[in-house]
Formats: sequence, C-alpha cells, structure tokens
Amino acid sequence: MVLVGLGASTVVLGLLCVPFLSVPARTKLGRIPWMATPQRHITTALQFLPPPPQTGRGVWIDLGSGDGRLVIAAAKKGYKAVGYELNWVLVAASYVNALRAGVLDRVSFRHTDFWSADLSNVDVVSCFGVQSIMSRLFEKVMTPHSGPQNVVLFRFSFDHPRAAAMLTHSADELFIYDIKKGKQ
Repeated sequence: MVLVGLGASTVVLGLLCVPFLSVPARTKLGRIPWMATPQRHITTALQFLPPPPQTGRGVWIDLGSGDGRLVIAAAKKGYKAVGYELNWVLVAASYVNALRAGVLDRVSFRHTDFWSADLSNVDVVSCFGVQSIMSRLFEKVMTPHSGPQNVVLFRFSFDHPRAAAMLTHSADELFIYDIKKGKQ
C-alpha cells in the first residue's frame, strides 16, 4: 500500500513538473526559464515609481508574470495589474496567490505569449526576461503611440543607444526607464 501511494505521488509530482520543463523549450526566442523576481527588486521598483494616476487606476502589465508576485504587489499599490504567462501552472498559482492577497478584483492573468500584449494606454510594463529578447522588447514598447510611461526590467537592460537617455534608475540588476523621455 505504501508503494502504491509513493508511486502515485511520484506520477503526480512528475505531471506538475512538465509545464516547467516543456514551456520554456517552446518559446520562439530560445529557452526562457521561470525565475522568481527577488522581493527586494519588487519593493525598490514600487518605491521608485509614482503611484497610479488619481483619475482612475493606472495599468501595470508584467510580461512573463510567473507566480504573480509583481502583479499582486502592483495591485496592492493601486494599479490595475495584468500578467502574461505561458506556463498554465504558474497562471493558476497566480490566481491562488492573488486570492490569498485579497487583490483578485484588481488583477488578471493571461495564459498567452506576451508578445501579443497590447501596450497602448499602459502606465508601467515590467519584464524579467533574457538578453536575447531585449532588442525586440525595446521596439515593442517604443511602437505604440500612447504606450507605457515606465518600463521596469530585472537582470537585463535595454541595449539600445536611445535607451541610455531614458534610464531613470539602475541598481542591483533593476532598470527603470522613462519611455516618454525617449519619444520626445
């Protein structure tokens, strides 16, 4: 009986691990594993960025939202926050975490590729990506006419000459850009 329980537990654990191993392999721009954003980066980003506009909620989009910790923190600060995540297990975990945090009415999580995200009329975009996507991401945030005011990047920065003038904060692998400065 113990062996049956151990075998069943092993199968369930194996099935839960499949999305963590298979989703990164299916991305078009290479392997992008899930890595949780350190809490100190979330805290610093939220302290540095202005609160959402008083005339309605500001919108924060997290590209590759993982377990939802940044989306939840943005919602607690007053933003309407949206996470884009390919891994359905992480999307489900995000909803559970949002429910526990009491912000379920201010967040949503989309199980889709974040390249499909509409960044127009967004106040903040955040991403903990990899260097190979940063050029394409820079072009995406610069394209919409009324795109994001700020972009928050963790670990990897924009490697573009125009981005240097937009960098408003950089410390310990946290990069915050004022995109509107680059569009003037």
